[in-house]
Parts: sequence; structure tokens; C-alpha cells
Amino acid sequence: MAESMTNKGVHPKVTLVETTYAKGIRLTKKQMKPYAACLDRLPGLGKWFLTITAADSLAGAAQGS
Repeated sequence: MAESMTNKGVHPKVTLVETTYAKGIRLTKKQMKPYAACLDRLPGLGKWFLTITAADSLAGAAQGS
């Protein structure tokens, strides 16, 4: 399904993640800050309804800065 999706004519980069994640792991507020900048929450719709913008701002976050 994802391979037929587009956003403004651009196909998403999709990879299957088969890693099992540990439960209970949380990011600190400092670690979460670069990711939170990419999230746009809609007022009145709860924390699960959001739009994720481009990951360009996450380049430093992936390197642990």
C-alpha cells in the first residue's frame, strides 16, 4: 500500500522494521525536542491526531546531538 502513496507527487521511503522494541523506554524532554518540532497537533483532537512534517530537521537528532 505505501508504495502507491504520494505526497505532492513524491513517494515515501518505506522500510520494514522487524526489530522487537523494549517496553517502557522513554525519551527525555531534551531528546524528544527535535522530534517534537516535526509534529503538528490539531487542537481538540487529542494527542494521537497529528501531522508529521519533513525529517530534514532530524539530521542532528539521528547523530545524537
